[in-house]
Amino acid sequence: MPRRASSALTTSREAKRHLTDREAKLVAVMVSCASEGRALSRLQAGELAGYGSGEVARVQASRALSRPHVKQAIFDALKDAAVM
Repeated sequence: MPRRASSALTTSREAKRHLTDREAKLVAVMVSCASEGRALSRLQAGELAGYGSGEVARVQASRALSRPHVKQAIFDALKDAAVM
């Protein structure tokens, strides 16, 4: 089985991927709640972003939040919100 490259180049390339509609909604939900000082569980964030309900929403949100391009989008959005 081929090994997955764990180089910085791969991570950089993944971080530049475009967000899906649900990923964009998840980023918006996370940033909105963070800017209001509220903390969301992955279950709540997943449900608000349209990933379904219950355990399905939690698992799908967890997977999305672990993707480098989603993490980068959240970081960038929080950075932009802090400047305003």
